[in-house]
Amino acid sequence: MRWDDLDTWRFHWARLVRRVGELHDAGALTDDDLTEAERRMSTWPGWVRRAPLTWSAVTRPVTTTHFDYNEQEEYQRTQLHFERWLPPHPGWRLARVLALAQEVVMTEEQTATLAAQALLSRLEGLTVDSRWIDAGALRSVCQAAPELTFLSVSGQQMVEAVSGLYAMAVADASPGLRALSLCGFALDSLGAEALAAASFMPALDELDLAANRVGDGGALALGRVLQAPRRLDLARNQIGPVGIAALAPKLRHADRLSLRDNPLGDAGVATLAEQGGLESVQDLWLGGVELTDVGLDAILAADPPCLTDLDLTHNQLTDDGVRRLVASPLMSRLVGLVLFHNRLGLGAEKALHGHPLAFSLRQSGRLDGRYTVNVSRWPTGLPNAGR
Repeated sequence: MRWDDLDTWRFHWARLVRRVGELHDAGALTDDDLTEAERRMSTWPGWVRRAPLTWSAVTRPVTTTHFDYNEQEEYQRTQLHFERWLPPHPGWRLARVLALAQEVVMTEEQTATLAAQALLSRLEGLTVDSRWIDAGALRSVCQAAPELTFLSVSGQQMVEAVSGLYAMAVADASPGLRALSLCGFALDSLGAEALAAASFMPALDELDLAANRVGDGGALALGRVLQAPRRLDLARNQIGPVGIAALAPKLRHADRLSLRDNPLGDAGVATLAEQGGLESVQDLWLGGVELTDVGLDAILAADPPCLTDLDLTHNQLTDDGVRRLVASPLMSRLVGLVLFHNRLGLGAEKALHGHPLAFSLRQSGRLDGRYTVNVSRWPTGLPNAGR
C-alpha cells in the first residue's frame, strides 16, 4: 500500500478498514504497516473518523414456488436467509467501533455464537437501531464486551413494556461504559430507575435520553447516581422544576445541555442557574420550556462564563427580555443565538438592529468563522472519534 494514496480512501472508511485487514491477513502488510496506517488515519478530520463501521450479514437466496389455483399461475419468491455475521478484522483497532447492518435482526442465539468466537471481547463501541437487535441479544452483547465504552441504541415507536427490557439489558453493560444514547424508547420513570442501578452510571460522561418519558421521577433517579456528566440530552422527557432541581447540582461540569420541550418553566430554569447547572455549559438548548422574561433574567443574573450558543425558541419571551439580553455581558460572548417563535415585535428588532446575531429572530445560525462545540455522540476517547 502506498501511504501517499491513503487519504484518497477517507470517504470510504469502512471499505478501507476492511481492505487493510484483508491485506494484513494475507501477509501483504506487516504489523508495522498496520500501526502506520492507524497513525495516519488518526490525523484525519473527526467527521471522517466518526463514521461507524458495519457488520455485514452473510445471507443466501432461497427461492420458493407457489401455484395460485384461482389464477392458474405459478409464482416464485426469493428471500434472503441469514447465515452468519461478518465483522471487520478483529485485530484492527480502528474497527472496534461498529454499527449493525440493517439487513436482519440480531438475535440472542446469534450473539451467543459471536461471543463464543470471542468476536465481541474487544468491542469498544456499538450503534444500532432497536429494529435490528432484540433485547436479549443486546444484553448478551453488553455482557460479552468488557471493553465497551460507547453504546447507542435508537428506539422506534416502542411500547413501555418492551422499552423496559432494553433498559435492563443496557444496565448489564461494562462498568467502563462512558457514553450512552437511548433515544425514542418511551422510557418512563421505572426504565430510568433500571438504568440508574447500572454500575457504569456514576462515571458516565455522556448521556442522551431524548424523546423518552422519564418525568420528574426518572430525573430524581438519575440525579442520585450521576456524578459529573459532560454532555446531557434530556429533550422531550416531561421533566419539570422538581426533576431539574435534582439534576442541577450534578451539571457543574457539563459543556452541552439540552432540555428542550420540557415543562421547566421559569422556576426550573432559575433553579438550574442558581444551583450551578450552567457554570461550564457552552451549548445550551432551552427551546420550548415555557420560559418568560423572568426565567431569562435568571440566566442573565448567573452570567454563565462559558456559554457561547443559546437556543430559546418556542418560548414566551417579550421585547423587554430581548433588550436586557442584548445589553447584558453574556451577549458579547454569544456566537450562536436562536429566538424565533417568541412573543417578539418591533422592539426586539430594534434592539438587535445591526447586531451580527440579528438573524436569530427568524432562523438558526452562528457567526461566520465560528464553529459549534463538538456535539457528536462519539466520545473523544474512542479510537475513531472526532476530537
